[in-house]
Amino acid sequence: MSIIYRISRYFDDPRDCGRRADWTEDMNIIEARPVLAPGLRVSAHGDGAVILDIDGGQLYSTNRVGARILALLEEKTNLYEIADRIRSEFDAPPDRVRTDLDRFVESLGSRGLLRA
Repeated sequence: MSIIYRISRYFDDPRDCGRRADWTEDMNIIEARPVLAPGLRVSAHGDGAVILDIDGGQLYSTNRVGARILALLEEKTNLYEIADRIRSEFDAPPDRVRTDLDRFVESLGSRGLLRA
């Protein structure tokens, strides 16, 4: 299974990530719980978080929303729940949450920072 997830198409209405669609075979993707790769250290701070990839020798930083997504990934939260919680906690428009979460998770995956 790929660690790059596209969540945008898994919601009923593009304006509402709070309602589940009638999924069938795609349910395993939206219920996916990607985890951070071994060898990473995440340090949260007031403005976001810093990710140290010990194995790859790279340092990454993210804003407060990215830090919250990382914390939810560490809690093994599925992508649907992450989108819903980010929308609620940051009072963000659902379409923006889906787009940003999609890009963030894809970015983590393309850098080898996530495992399926």
